[in-house]
Amino acid sequence: GGIDVVRLTCPGPRAIAGTLFVGQALFWLGRNRSTYDVIHAHQCLSPGTVGALASLVTGRPALVKMACSGVTGDVALMRSLPLLRLRCALLRRGLKAFLCLNDELAAEVRHLLGDVPVHAIPNGIDLDSHPVVTEAAHLHARTRLGWTRPTLVFTGVMRLQKDLPTLLEAVAQTPHWDLERVKALVAAGS
Repeated sequence: GGIDVVRLTCPGPRAIAGTLFVGQALFWLGRNRSTYDVIHAHQCLSPGTVGALASLVTGRPALVKMACSGVTGDVALMRSLPLLRLRCALLRRGLKAFLCLNDELAAEVRHLLGDVPVHAIPNGIDLDSHPVVTEAAHLHARTRLGWTRPTLVFTGVMRLQKDLPTLLEAVAQTPHWDLERVKALVAAGS
């Protein structure tokens, strides 16, 4: 059971790594087109470019989940790259939908790309379906893991968009959190 994960090796400076990623991903998607039905890209830069190109080549529908909004978001980063008009035309033609976590991001996408299919998928937890975990359950989980002090768990890539300093500032201002006592576990991607 489970799913296969394909990891691509893309060393070098950003421009070279991005080019290697696009080339390797397109090659894999083309060669394995009979094994998937939809291309779901996360982030509109290189992954979105791959999704759009692969959709045009393979005929498989592609969509992109936009990463974030604002000055460090997908749209702002795209505006800083060369060939913006060509990239926008490719995304409009090759992607069937743009998934956005909030209205601000949806507005940025529409402002950049015009009338494209944008779908809101809020990033959060339905508390009616997933009730708040009790303090007793927290204590039981921490005990099972051998964690005797409060623990901050961050999972994600170490990128400017994640704004980890703001998270740490917020924790420092929370009355029941004493940063001297916190055992921090940072799980970071690439």
